[in-house]
Amino acid sequence: MKSKAPSKKASGVGPKITARLTEFAEALETGKPLDPKRFTLRTVAQIPSPGEYDAKKIRAIRHRLKVSQSVFALLLGVSPKLVQNLEQTNRQPTGPIRRLLDQMDRQPELWTGMIRSAG
Repeated sequence: MKSKAPSKKASGVGPKITARLTEFAEALETGKPLDPKRFTLRTVAQIPSPGEYDAKKIRAIRHRLKVSQSVFALLLGVSPKLVQNLEQTNRQPTGPIRRLLDQMDRQPELWTGMIRSAG
């Protein structure tokens, strides 16, 4: 099989990126503030990592919400089997689940309100 030759448009992108990065590096080396007319500057706040959760803490959050494992699973968007495994220390929660657990821990009334409004 023949491989496709890169298009003329695609081959021009690499040198442009290299030239812009070189220009940026040179501007940084001067130690002077970057010209906002030439460079787009953004400040990004550091977002903290999600909390750590063991089986005991996960179970405590679920109990505070006063829900079954099945309802807790629906809130997290996971299977009841996963909730069971998390509460039996067979599995560690992943980042997205830990984020949701952070919110449930901080604002349980939001989550219990969600359950009431669905009923």
